[in-house]
Parts: sequence; structure tokens; C-alpha cells
Amino acid sequence: MGIFDHRKTWRFETKAAPSECLNAFRSALTGRSLANAFRVVGRWDVAPRGTSAAVASYKGRGGWVRGVTPVSKSATHEQGAAQGSELTFKIEGAAGDGHPTVCSMWLSRSTTVHVAIFPTTADARFIRGSMHLVARQLQRVDPGVKIGKA
Repeated sequence: MGIFDHRKTWRFETKAAPSECLNAFRSALTGRSLANAFRVVGRWDVAPRGTSAAVASYKGRGGWVRGVTPVSKSATHEQGAAQGSELTFKIEGAAGDGHPTVCSMWLSRSTTVHVAIFPTTADARFIRGSMHLVARQLQRVDPGVKIGKA
């Protein structure tokens, strides 16, 4: 996992149908699992945007960190600033005639906060962890998915 993965546009090339890709995005961000309780991930609301895109809105920290965040004033502030950040997932091209389905995902809305003296994306580590969950879910749908980040 790269420290700046949340700043990149992720591209996926897969044999999966567009609807399977959108379902993978939604289930990765809204699904509950015991494994996710121990990961550094966020909680999201996902809304479709037509038939070829979806936008996830950040609701806050998930997993075990959710319970300890209120103990820290700075963590509470950072989480509050991050709420409303958005991940966009879009189908760019559908599979067919030997061509893969091409999808992209990027952080389309975020807030910058200062940690010490350094500006950083609010709750970046939780957003980044969630983006990795989407990639893992797409790998479950198609183990041969190609993932690129630019």
C-alpha cells in the first residue's frame, strides 16, 4: 500500500460485467465483516449515479478505531473534517468483443487538515484503506483483474 494511493486515480481492467464492478464497489464499502473490524477503513454511504457510476460519501472511521477516536480531540477533529469526502467509481468501457471492462476510482472530494505543520488529506489512511478494500473485492470477482494507479 502506497502512502499517497488516495491521491491517485485507480484503473481496473476486468472480465467482470459493469454491474458486477459497481456491486463490488458498493459491497466493499458498505459490507460488514469481522476482518474489516481490524482494518484501518472508513464507513461509507454509496449512491448510484446512473448505470455506469457510483459515489461513496465518507461517514467516519470504521472498525475498532471508531470506538477510540472520541478519546482524542485531534482525531475527532480530523474525522469531522473528513466527513463528506467522496470516492467516485466510474465504468469507462464495458466488456465485449474481447475487450475488458475498464473502471476507474478516485477521491473526488476531500478536506485538507494540518497534522503538526504538514497539510494532509483528512483521514487519508482510512480512505486509502477503503480504496484497497475495493481492489480486493474486485479481485474476488475476477482474480485476473489488472490494477493500475496513476
